Amino acid sequence: MFNTVIYFNKISNFYVIFSIILYSFISYNLYAQNNNAKPTFEEFMNKYSVYDKYIAGDIDFLAKVPSIQKLWGNTYQYIENLGSSNWIAIMKDPSKIYRYTDNNDVALLLGASSGLAYLYEGNIDKMNTLVNKLKRKINMNVASGDNYGLIIPLHYPLGTIGLSTYVNFQLPDNKIEGIGYWNDMLNALDHIPIPYIQLSTQINCWTAPMSIGLRFAFAPGFKDLYKPFIEDIEVDSIAYHAGLDLKFFIYRDKYFFVDTRADFNFDMGEINLNVANKKLFFEVPIENAANSGVLFNSSTYMGGKWTSFSLTPKITGGFKFQEKVPI
Repeated sequence: MFNTVIYFNKISNFYVIFSIILYSFISYNLYAQNNNAKPTFEEFMNKYSVYDKYIAGDIDFLAKVPSIQKLWGNTYQYIENLGSSNWIAIMKDPSKIYRYTDNNDVALLLGASSGLAYLYEGNIDKMNTLVNKLKRKINMNVASGDNYGLIIPLHYPLGTIGLSTYVNFQLPDNKIEGIGYWNDMLNALDHIPIPYIQLSTQINCWTAPMSIGLRFAFAPGFKDLYKPFIEDIEVDSIAYHAGLDLKFFIYRDKYFFVDTRADFNFDMGEINLNVANKKLFFEVPIENAANSGVLFNSSTYMGGKWTSFSLTPKITGGFKFQEKVPI
């Protein structure tokens, strides 16, 4: 009888322990279904970016900004304190974040993320476009007749040396679509006359059927030049060019010539931008109410340098017109 009681007590204790473990496991899973883990900043922004065109490609950048992370922590805590299920609803429909934009941390999180991403986009994407536009503009001075200036040629027995100055005019319009002063600046650049100073020479190789051409050029685009065209951003640029032309004569007579050329070009330059005391305003919607907004007063410096080298082989030909020389 005594052994039977002990055995029964052991079975009872086992069922009690098993029941506690089973209850804990079931409760944990039920709780987990109703209380998602805290969403990370990246998870929330990936979903919210559908409603904000500026931050879509810059979430990694924003995640590294301490002030944004502080606003994110305060925002999460504020909404969590109102009810643990609120973040579940927001992650299902990120537009529900606008229910809480009367809170400073929420409004600043959304507005500051837009503002910083906007500046960051200007530094990365627009700077590359700006440099390419400037390089194209400078190359047009040498490669086309879309310029006006003064050319001073000096001839010597083996060739010619010349000093030329150009001021190029508007390129064919290649308008950048978009809203904001970055796009306005890119479009204004097409209308800016940038002076170009070039020293060039061509040396004929005595009796050999070839000539060598050398070019050295300087293109100043100092900030005073840009001011009449771009008012809200201070722009300062400078560019240098060096070129080597090798021209080989294939056939030449009184009226017709054919030659082949190889142009070696080396370009380098620098452009600097300064956004001084620029006010940026970003609207943050408030659900069932008028839009609110976040206002920034910011100064931002950006700059970029470029270096490029190119080789262009080509074959040229045409007719020569001989002047009649009096005997």
